[in-house]
Parts: sequence; structure tokens; C-alpha cells
Amino acid sequence: MDSQGTLLGWAFGKPGHQHQPGYLDQLKAESLRSVTEEAAFKGVDVDAGSESFAVSHRPAFPSTSEDAEEMLVVRCRVTVTGPGADKLHGEGPMNGL
Repeated sequence: MDSQGTLLGWAFGKPGHQHQPGYLDQLKAESLRSVTEEAAFKGVDVDAGSESFAVSHRPAFPSTSEDAEEMLVVRCRVTVTGPGADKLHGEGPMNGL
């Protein structure tokens, strides 16, 4: 039986566009594509239908300024299976090992 783990994929956009038809769907697809590429690079498979998405706003650059520009961040978390997948843990801003 294959082991299981998790990976994260990311996409970044502009908050002012999030209400445009299809914009968030485009970013979600981009984040899923990102995590699928990461999984292939690591030699594991993404479990179809395991994706979950989180959308948040973050400052574009670390800044103490109140007028710092924001960016829209879409994170996709998936379950992966395959040899060594149990060592993969999508956590925080990166994919932990």
C-alpha cells in the first residue's frame, strides 16, 4: 500500500480583481497546477478530488507601512500517495519534509 502525505501549491493575484467572473477559479486552477507539478517532481501522485483551497490577503512585501499593497493568495492543499509520500507534509508557507 502506498503511503500518504500532503503538499501545497500557490497562486498570487490582485485583490481588486477577485470579484471579476472566473478570476478566483483561474487562481485556484493555477495553484492546483503548481502543486501537481511539485508532486510530479517529488515522484508522488495527487489523489483526485483531495484538493482544498484557502484564499487570503497578504501584504505584497513585508512592511510596517499602512499603505502597503496587498496581494491575493490562493493556496491549494492536496493529499499525495506513493513511495515516500508519508515524509511530505504541506505546512505553513512551504512544503515541509
